[in-house]
Amino acid sequence: SGKFWGPRFGDKVMFSLLILSLYWGIGGKDDVQSVASTASLLYWVVAICGYSASAFVPSLIEDRPVFYRERADGLYSSTCYTLSKILEEALACVLTSTVFTLVIFHGINLQGSLWVFALIYYLTSFCGICIALAFASAMPNTSAATAALPVYMTFCMFFGGLFLVFDKIPWGWKWFSYTTFIRYAWSSLMLNQFDSERFLSGRQFEGKDVLTFYGMREPGTVASSMWANVGILIGINLACLFVGGLCNAYIRHVRR
Repeated sequence: SGKFWGPRFGDKVMFSLLILSLYWGIGGKDDVQSVASTASLLYWVVAICGYSASAFVPSLIEDRPVFYRERADGLYSSTCYTLSKILEEALACVLTSTVFTLVIFHGINLQGSLWVFALIYYLTSFCGICIALAFASAMPNTSAATAALPVYMTFCMFFGGLFLVFDKIPWGWKWFSYTTFIRYAWSSLMLNQFDSERFLSGRQFEGKDVLTFYGMREPGTVASSMWANVGILIGINLACLFVGGLCNAYIRHVRR
């Protein structure tokens, strides 16, 4: 129905048209301005997944009274309800992510593997959904959840590695950087895009290639491994899903 698909497709269509109009074909260029612009674009692709998650919050909260009533009547458990909602969104996310990925990857002429880009984008979108589930389950109403979620996403953006490179994050804040999904999603997309001789041979960033500049080529570290970043991103998905399930099970905001 339009009520279901509108919030899930509307932002994808709007942002894909905006991105195409701004960044058409830039992903295949290796001059310093194009490389910097592509890195920023990949960061915003990740960030959009977080902010767009606010669209899922109202539907999750609107179902809450029915969920409480039917759980009390013994029709199903909190676990079954949480998994059914997540499965519904996961299947819808396959379609929305596929459309967005195909349009952006080919329109921007991104490099690397299309399938890897699609996988990372799907996991990032799904992570946004799991975080939205956690906030919707923990907050008392839609207003509180839709206000708190963007604040959290903005916090994550400060520590994702673009605005402040990983090495320059103050010691007292480094722990938070390791908890944000944006860090791992963006690092994965950056490695998929730029981990080739064509880009690594350049020294446009203070005598460094783009991956070294952003701290993604240190040997033996998670930051330098695309699949290690993907694995941690999957772990964050599961952790957020677990938190959301706990909140559904043990926090009650309305009475029968």
